[in-house]
Amino acid sequence: MTVYCEPNIGQHDVVLAHLPGMGTQHAAAAAASLRTSYIELKLVFLVGICGGMPKIDGVDAFLGDVVISRSIVQYDYGRQYPGRFAVKETTEDSLGRANKDIRGLLASFETDRGRHC
Repeated sequence: MTVYCEPNIGQHDVVLAHLPGMGTQHAAAAAASLRTSYIELKLVFLVGICGGMPKIDGVDAFLGDVVISRSIVQYDYGRQYPGRFAVKETTEDSLGRANKDIRGLLASFETDRGRHC
């Protein structure tokens, strides 16, 4: 069972979903449930612990760090080789390009002001 919490962040209504377990099945079920229960959703963030995140420039990520990606890799749509993963298609081909609102939000996070909001 997915647990929902409905806080506010500033003047924005927010829905938080805590999944009952890890994996794509739980995430897909929660996403479907959210779309049914909250039909006016404008933006959805999928967040996790970044367990597979590599070091960036030799620096580890720590609990509490925020990591924002420009793309999503569908890890079950490709082939795993020793030391690397090869996607069957480019990430934009397999999952599509983010809409303009998300691209704009990501661009704002890349600015000094956006990083400190």
